[in-house]
Amino acid sequence: MNFTSAHLCNRVLSKASKLIQRSFIPVGIQSAVHRARIGIVQHYLTQQYGSLINEYQPLVKDPAELNLPADKIIWVCWLQGLDHAPEIVKKCIANLQLFHGEDCTIHLITLENYKNFVTLPRHIEEKFKKKLMKPAHFSDVLRLCLLAKHGGAWIDSTVLILKKLPDDVFNEQFFTLKSHSYSTISSISLGKWTTFFLQARPGYAPVLFLRDLLVQYWQDHDKELDYFLFDHAISIAYQHFPEFKYQVDHLGYFGNHRHLLMPLLLTEYSAEAASPINEDPVQIYKLTYKIDSTHTVPQHSFYQHYIK
Repeated sequence: MNFTSAHLCNRVLSKASKLIQRSFIPVGIQSAVHRARIGIVQHYLTQQYGSLINEYQPLVKDPAELNLPADKIIWVCWLQGLDHAPEIVKKCIANLQLFHGEDCTIHLITLENYKNFVTLPRHIEEKFKKKLMKPAHFSDVLRLCLLAKHGGAWIDSTVLILKKLPDDVFNEQFFTLKSHSYSTISSISLGKWTTFFLQARPGYAPVLFLRDLLVQYWQDHDKELDYFLFDHAISIAYQHFPEFKYQVDHLGYFGNHRHLLMPLLLTEYSAEAASPINEDPVQIYKLTYKIDSTHTVPQHSFYQHYIK
């Protein structure tokens, strides 16, 4: 299958999926359409980059054999700089500083300073400047380059922590948030990973593979096959590298409630309504800065309580 065919099939199925999600078509059929989309995208990528998979397979070691140093580094990114960040982003970054300013090195990555830490391939920078790459895809490559070279934890700038991160985040060779709860009609990871919260040791082979796959993809293409390319790349690594699959499967389910706060953010705050958050042992929450400005926010909202 060539790119044009894969891209067309994915777009048709994507539109069909959105239409049937608004209908009374059974979830099983919706899930089948979604799986077909995943199959098309990943078949193309596996076919196109099979040599890269073969190159890295012998390099992915059993985690027990690895003895890579653990650096307590946190990478957080707002490309335009903190002065231009929305209030939610500023609060998320402030909480990282509050809970880990003393025991971690925290780097805020921007367009002005990222070259102090990594050198991106020229074609990545050029395609981003020409707007052939969305900021999200540029950020995907950037985070993988940072983790591959320096290690540490990448935490999206819209992740709010309400307590110190668990020790396991920095003790594992690779760490990500996992959840038993996921949508069968939209999830690629099936709850096994997130791209917005990743930790790895420097030089960790699966991260090198992910970096090289996305770098090579953008060398070969001027548009995304699917918006969630990064998730598809991780899925391919998970399927083809047994040691990486073992590492992911044996991580604890931290982050089961990571989407708990966002639906409450613009609602009335009360101790009773907040009890699931207070009882959550992890308290890591994925938010969005894209809030409907026309929405009427109660005076004593969760937003006021946790963000202001």
